[in-house]
Amino acid sequence: MGILHRDLKPSNVMLSENLNVKLADFGLSTQSTSANTSNEEKAAHGGSLKYMPPEAFEANYTPSRSYDIYSFGILVWSIFTGEQPYKDALEFVVKMKVPEGQRPPLDQLFVENKAQLEELKTLICQCWEGEPSKRPTTKKCIGVTEKMYSIHKNGINHAVYQVFEKLDSVKSEPPEASMEPSLAEATGNGENGVDRSGFTTQLSVVDGRKNVDHKANFVDRNRANLIKSTTKVMEIVAELGDMVQPEACSFIRVQTTSHMQMTELYSGPLHSGGKQVKAAFYDALKKHEPQLVKELGTIFRVCPIYLFVFYKSFKVLIVLSLS
Repeated sequence: MGILHRDLKPSNVMLSENLNVKLADFGLSTQSTSANTSNEEKAAHGGSLKYMPPEAFEANYTPSRSYDIYSFGILVWSIFTGEQPYKDALEFVVKMKVPEGQRPPLDQLFVENKAQLEELKTLICQCWEGEPSKRPTTKKCIGVTEKMYSIHKNGINHAVYQVFEKLDSVKSEPPEASMEPSLAEATGNGENGVDRSGFTTQLSVVDGRKNVDHKANFVDRNRANLIKSTTKVMEIVAELGDMVQPEACSFIRVQTTSHMQMTELYSGPLHSGGKQVKAAFYDALKKHEPQLVKELGTIFRVCPIYLFVFYKSFKVLIVLSLS
């Protein structure tokens, strides 16, 4: 008796701060032997239609495990491309073309790293087979995903770091230039008399708080490694400025090793200063020891680490189908 999710799509796959994958929205889930709900109910569920297998468009269809396998194939394609399948197609066109065998394009996706991703391409094609009986079993899929994950897992921290760099560059843009026009256009500001003048500023403040939290979490999580590996301690302390009292600065300076200096920095200013000081420490560390930050991996709340999410998403699917 497995659980069928029946609504696998990127917006229902969440990443925690520790990169644990969580599946959300079980509104359409059912046991594999239960009866189907109406096609209208499923098709009306926020674009899920584009992740549905062709047999699900039949009036008398009864869902089976192959439903989620098909959706998983489309989900993986979406994860790697960052695109919605058939994004410009009307619903009636999708309902007509998918049963005829049309699928999202793969050629452009695999122009680069073709040899490394050939197994992934094969798996995707098998998952979205038109005939349910030809789709792979969960056991076969997990073998492919585990193999790919074992090959690429050492690159995860670097991938997360690259994402963080891109997010930092986006956040450095003035919010007035990047956000207000789209907000005004989307909300119709000025046409209905509603004052939204502070909305962009509020978003910026909330985003800033999250950024401080993530940096502080990085400093806490990597305490042992940072104490062991940070060498430019006094340069970092100088960057902190008034956040480190003169007495504390002098006490850190007289320590004979960088290991001892970092221990004092953690037990003193970083402990008493809270998240703001830890976030400032992170920024200084990134400036003076960028390679160390890169090696440790900057863990951000949401990030598209494709192979990792691909593998972890399928692990969650396996648990559901075998439970």
